Amino acid sequence: MKKSLLFVRIMLAFVLLLAGQSAFAQQIRVSGVVTDKDGAPVVGAGVFQKGAQSNGTVTDLDGKFLLAVPQGARIIVSSIGYEEAELPAQASMKIVLIEDTQLLEEVVVVGYGVQKKVNLTGAISSVGSEDIQGRSISHLEQALQGKTPGVTLITTSAQPGAVPTVRVRGIASNGTSDPLYVVDGLLMEDISSIDPNSIESMEVLKDAASAAIYGAQAGNGVILITTKKGAKGEGSITYDFQYNITSLAIKPQLLSSQEYIQQAMEANPLFTDDDVLRLIEKGTWDGMTSTDWLDVTFGNGIIKRHTLSAQGGNERGSYYLTLGSYDEDGTVKLSKDTYKRYSASLNADYQIKPWAKVGTTIDFANYSVSPLVDGVALAGSGVRSPNLFAIAMFTPPYLVDRYAPDQLPVEMQNLLAAGKKLLTDDAGNYYTTLGLLHPEVAVKSAERKNYGNRFSGTLFTNITPLKGLVFTSRLGFKIYNDNTYYFIHEYYGGENFFNEGDTLSANRSNTSTTYYQWENFANYAKSLGKHTLGITAGMSFSHNTTLYTYAGISSAAKDDPLYADVSYPAGDVTRTTAGYELYNAKLSYFGRLNYSYADKYLFEATLRADAADSSVLPVENRWGFFPSVSAGWIISGEDFFSSLKESVSFLKVRASWGQNGSTSNLGGYKYSNSISTTAAGYSYTNSASTYQTKYVPAQLANPGLKWETSEQLDLGLDLRMFRDRLSLTADWFKKDTKDLIIQKINVPYEAGNIAAPVNGGNI
Repeated sequence: MKKSLLFVRIMLAFVLLLAGQSAFAQQIRVSGVVTDKDGAPVVGAGVFQKGAQSNGTVTDLDGKFLLAVPQGARIIVSSIGYEEAELPAQASMKIVLIEDTQLLEEVVVVGYGVQKKVNLTGAISSVGSEDIQGRSISHLEQALQGKTPGVTLITTSAQPGAVPTVRVRGIASNGTSDPLYVVDGLLMEDISSIDPNSIESMEVLKDAASAAIYGAQAGNGVILITTKKGAKGEGSITYDFQYNITSLAIKPQLLSSQEYIQQAMEANPLFTDDDVLRLIEKGTWDGMTSTDWLDVTFGNGIIKRHTLSAQGGNERGSYYLTLGSYDEDGTVKLSKDTYKRYSASLNADYQIKPWAKVGTTIDFANYSVSPLVDGVALAGSGVRSPNLFAIAMFTPPYLVDRYAPDQLPVEMQNLLAAGKKLLTDDAGNYYTTLGLLHPEVAVKSAERKNYGNRFSGTLFTNITPLKGLVFTSRLGFKIYNDNTYYFIHEYYGGENFFNEGDTLSANRSNTSTTYYQWENFANYAKSLGKHTLGITAGMSFSHNTTLYTYAGISSAAKDDPLYADVSYPAGDVTRTTAGYELYNAKLSYFGRLNYSYADKYLFEATLRADAADSSVLPVENRWGFFPSVSAGWIISGEDFFSSLKESVSFLKVRASWGQNGSTSNLGGYKYSNSISTTAAGYSYTNSASTYQTKYVPAQLANPGLKWETSEQLDLGLDLRMFRDRLSLTADWFKKDTKDLIIQKINVPYEAGNIAAPVNGGNI
């Protein structure tokens, strides 16, 4: 038996040895060299076996490599800046890589057109869809964080739905310095309702030359946003889901009760052990409790995002449809700080004739935000409420978070006996009123909600009457409906924070915005030998209507859900109403000229003229003119640079100058001496009881008021090195805002009114 087993083992070993020799015999050693089309070695190129990427190597300083692969395998060679090569394995190989022209042909969106990235003469940064997908962001602006030099995001609130402030190259006005957003050609001031997953790319026009095509609204920079389009081929459906848990990133370590009391004694010699004993005797402190108020206030937040998209296309047209939902519950407990958004977008086009294409981009969003009462005046107190973080930091740790009804301290028992409305949690326990303000009382003290619908999009037609010429007619629209609701409950939260039953109030407001813009422009491109010419010319007209209504009430009625709205059933209420309807329009003409010679010498000039209506500027100054010029030199395209191509693959220097405008401080007839009325008049007779209604100028006029102008000089450098593995973009710029609009100018008292704004400052 043992001999049989030994024989089997010997035979098995023999078979394995033969198999190993056979496998070894099927391996071949591949030695080769990788070069470019000029014969220069390609250093660091990846060489690996197809289907087994773990079996690979890289080329040395001479472009050589050595690799063992099975007989009949295929070799794949790749390197940044070159097209990937796939070849059958041979014992000796010489592989020539072809330059990848994608970098040279890559285009970016510019105002009213596209340009090759290598031919840009302005300062433009790009963010692609790959930089957006997978990130836990609620608003599209957050996709720019850390991706675009010269762009700063300022977050002033961590509440769900809070939109960060965006600054392109700093502050350019003493009014708003928000950039202009252009979504598929539609000019927008707010992009908070757009689902980030529907975005293909974002281009930031930072210098005046690249942004001058948008004239009077481009003084704070321009951000161009392009939504995703369908691809040709078989249709596809994609579903994306994100589930995020959020929490405080940094939580300070608060003092314990013993440390807090010790600090109080050191700070105030009059605070002694007897005072501590009195805290215990009154039931304010049990001698052991040490509450971490940050834990009481904050917990984990939840973010849930769903995105369903469908796309497809053929030779005639394409479509891209996206449905999305975003649901965020913030880190403050009680689930009272929430943000919800439901969105739908459609991007479609169709080639109805060889010379005509039509298309549309549609975006709809329904949103709801429940912000906290944070840092606002609470009714009845006249005191400004600190934010919840400050409340948690300053509330004494010896206070108990909440009390059972039969364990209330004496002070709180007295408050109940006096008829104060003390708030309770869902279990019926009373929140303490002995500190600054209990965080959950601050949250429950009022109901606040912002909600509405956003509907926007464009309809366009592209006509190509001859080769190189494209005429575009585009209609853009925005229909917004934004609402607010605010109700303050009856409550008592502390000595300085309360709202008694005789000051209950509720209010609602509605803002409806209808905007449309109609643009007609043409792009012409022509190449003659080494000369390439591009011309853009067009006009734009826009009209905006804003309708605002407000209704508010205050009543002595008790806190009751039936009374928590402006249709108060109580009789003795004070009602307040307000409303207005505003119109404004703008007419613009613009043009741009691009020229390049031998793809090395670049030039661009732009001019835009904007005319505002009489609600913004006086007729004499309604026109503003915004020019720009820029030039570039691709040094790496010169013959003398060929010896440096091995280490420096691309080098371009550029310079630009231009002017943009700003409308942030304009509007509402600020330049005029409008007349106001008042019933309290002057007696023009001998009768002391007869008074006439008076009509007086509300302010002094300034018929010379004009646009603010932002002027920039920019010098830039674009560099790519080591087969495009290292890239560098550097800009030096000088930005000067002239004719800054200054308001609240002091005038002599005898004038009897105020001064109109003046152009009197620089930044």
